[in-house]
Amino acid sequence: MKKLITLSLLPLALFSAADAAIVANQTIGIDFGTAAPAGATTFNQFDAHNNVIADAGTLAFSALGINSGALKDTANADVTGVGFVVTNNTGWATGNANVTTGAEGAGLMTDSSVYSDTIISNNASGHVIAAGAHFLFTFTGLDDSLTYDLTGGFDNNNNNFDATWSVGAQGSFTTDLTASVGYGTITGLTTDGFGNIEIKVQENSLHVVAGALTLTAVPEPSSYALIAGAFALTSIMVRRRRS
Repeated sequence: MKKLITLSLLPLALFSAADAAIVANQTIGIDFGTAAPAGATTFNQFDAHNNVIADAGTLAFSALGINSGALKDTANADVTGVGFVVTNNTGWATGNANVTTGAEGAGLMTDSSVYSDTIISNNASGHVIAAGAHFLFTFTGLDDSLTYDLTGGFDNNNNNFDATWSVGAQGSFTTDLTASVGYGTITGLTTDGFGNIEIKVQENSLHVVAGALTLTAVPEPSSYALIAGAFALTSIMVRRRRS
C-alpha cells in the first residue's frame, strides 16, 4: 500500500499579497487637528495648526515626522509604503478649529480627541471663500487589486460647516447638511491604477473643513471565491492505491 499526498502551491502566489503595503481588512485613520488622538483606536494625527499649508501648497504626511514617517493602521501596525498628502486649494492658509459642539462620528470616529478638532480654511476676518474652494486628500501606494471604503466628515451641529466629499465619479456625500449628520461613506472605491485615491472636500457654505477620515481595504468579491478555492486546493488529499 502506498499513500499519495498532493499539495497545491497556488496559495504561495495568492497570499504573497500579505507582503504588500496594505492588505484586505486593514483600516487607516487620519485625524486632523491639534489634539493628539487618545482613543483606543489608532489614528494618524495630521496637525493642521503647527503644520500650516499655504494656499496652493501641498504637505505629505511623511514630512511631519509623525510615526517616523510611516502611517499606522487602526491596530497600530505600520502600513509601509502608503502615503497621505494634503493639498490646499482654498485661497487661504489652513488653520485648526477646536469646537465644543463636535459630535461623535461614524464608524471608528467615537473619541472626542478625534472628532472635536479639524483642519479648516474659512471666511473669518474677511477670508472670503470662493466657489469651488477645496482640499485634496490623496492616498498613495495603495494596492490596485483591492477596493476601498471611505468614511469622513465633521459634525459641528451647525450646517455652516457642510462640505461635499467626492472621489471623482465614484461617489460623493455631503456632511453637516442638516446640522446633525456630519459624516458619510463611499464604498467600493478603486485606485487610479497607480496606487492612488484622491478625495476632494469642497466648500458648500462658509468653510472648507474636515475632522477625520478612515480608509478600509476590502477584497474584491471575486477574491473571496478565489481564496475559498485556494484553501480547498491546499487540503491534503490522501489516496490509497495498490502498488
